[in-house]
Amino acid sequence: MQKISKMKQPFIFIWICVLMCGSIRSIAQEKALPSWVAMIDNPKVNYFVAVQTFSDYWKGKIKPIEEMDIKDLEALTAEEKAARKTYFENLTQTERAEFDILQYHYKRFKQWKKDVLPFVQEDGRILSNEERMAIWEQQQK
Repeated sequence: MQKISKMKQPFIFIWICVLMCGSIRSIAQEKALPSWVAMIDNPKVNYFVAVQTFSDYWKGKIKPIEEMDIKDLEALTAEEKAARKTYFENLTQTERAEFDILQYHYKRFKQWKKDVLPFVQEDGRILSNEERMAIWEQQQK
């Protein structure tokens, strides 16, 4: 009977590890993303509302620096650079992972903003793909 329980120990340990990893993953997935992330996937979103929501979210927070915006990093004051350094040094591994996810969505939002800007109407509505195609076909004639 003792040998059977010793043989089961590694399997029990592995099973516990699998359960813990699943719990950690579900906790991470439960952490809701900011509303502006979902807005860029909504074709009926108002451009100005999305941009304002994005700006409001990042007020007072350390923003990711995009590769293309190195000049922005160079433009920071010494105090701002020190604050960024301190902020990143004090992040836990979980907080760093969350920041990396936000950084990805930050870059996605910035690219979305550039991509849809030519199609934004005065009221903030973004032309649908069908409307864009109709304009393109009209221009081809």
